Amino acid sequence: MSFDVGSNTAGMMNKGVNLYDKTVELAKKGTLTEKDINTIEALAKSDGNYTGVERVFVDSLKTSGGRSAFVEIAKEAKFTPNSFSWNVQDAKTTINSSAGNKIELIFSDAPSASKEIKGDIASAKDNLTSIIPEDKRTEWEQTDKNNVVNVKSFIDGLNLSPDDKIKFVQNYMTANFNHPGVDIKWNGSSLQDAIDTVPTDDKGRKYLDCEGFAKLSETLLEGSGKFTTLGVASGSNGDKRDHQIGVQRNGNDAYVISNNEIKKVVGGASKSDDDLLKETYPDFKNVIEDKNGAMKADTGNYEVGQTLNSDDGSSIKIESIDTATKMSAILDDGAGNKYHVKVIVDEKTADYKSIPDFKAGDQVTTSMGVVINFNGNNTGVATLKNGNTVNITASVDPVTGEPSFQ
Repeated sequence: MSFDVGSNTAGMMNKGVNLYDKTVELAKKGTLTEKDINTIEALAKSDGNYTGVERVFVDSLKTSGGRSAFVEIAKEAKFTPNSFSWNVQDAKTTINSSAGNKIELIFSDAPSASKEIKGDIASAKDNLTSIIPEDKRTEWEQTDKNNVVNVKSFIDGLNLSPDDKIKFVQNYMTANFNHPGVDIKWNGSSLQDAIDTVPTDDKGRKYLDCEGFAKLSETLLEGSGKFTTLGVASGSNGDKRDHQIGVQRNGNDAYVISNNEIKKVVGGASKSDDDLLKETYPDFKNVIEDKNGAMKADTGNYEVGQTLNSDDGSSIKIESIDTATKMSAILDDGAGNKYHVKVIVDEKTADYKSIPDFKAGDQVTTSMGVVINFNGNNTGVATLKNGNTVNITASVDPVTGEPSFQ
């Protein structure tokens, strides 16, 4: 999550002024003030392209600690901009979308293989030109490359073969989108809301992560076969699923999509997802379908038998994965009570909450010392402290998940 910013970092020039050099110049007085950072931010925005790297740099200086540290490092370097770089340890920036979603981009200048973009912009643009008929090239030049609906309409209007359509999508993504190097937290944003909100790199490309690329390719390829979104372990974090890819099956063939790269498997439509990955990305393991699709959290990252531990001492052991957002589990509250719950995953934030779902055999002792033995469907028999028993029914607050007994 670190990112080195320096005088020679791409995209630091704004109307003939180097953003980094200007910051070092302001630091010569021995301090950087909030007013100074406002000046730097205004400079970064002055060319109309407030890039992701510029945002990370400016955000790192918005705290007094960040400003002080920068001044000290600049002082040690005798305020010579090209003799030192500024290492941003927590390289992230957050932007509010017009739809009210907070999108957080996390950057690295040393991404793992699964976070890298393949190919180059110039070749991608040349490839697009070669695919587009001459009488359609002016229309493509005038098409807003960040408007997904318009881009899809243009592609569909070309009536391309399956292979050429795939090539078009791959080169379009290469020419117009980049990866921040770590991750983007979409927090419920739609694809278009996301593209409208995220910043660009120094070449004008919008930022997407693996989920964004999967969603973009799925959207552009809609109507051309069956698309499946998969979660995989890329190998960068052991067996932990940390990457999302897509598989498009069309006719007899299949196409495996990882970020902006698309690999064809001839005759792959009938093959399993595991077999397709063995042929295209053999390092990707622990494959599971992301039932909720790209850019939404779901139960795809969980497994039957997995235990989720909480800071309050309670734990949840997953018994079954029921839908894209619901699981069945056993909750151990750490105080001697064990009972069934439904676990709900928030598709926007990936947070989960448990809701009691009392079944036969569950036993709960309340704070008043009442022992309840459940016989199923949230009903049971409560044994009072005086030994008397009464039939009870449990109801659950849909918001808090807290049970009450009547």
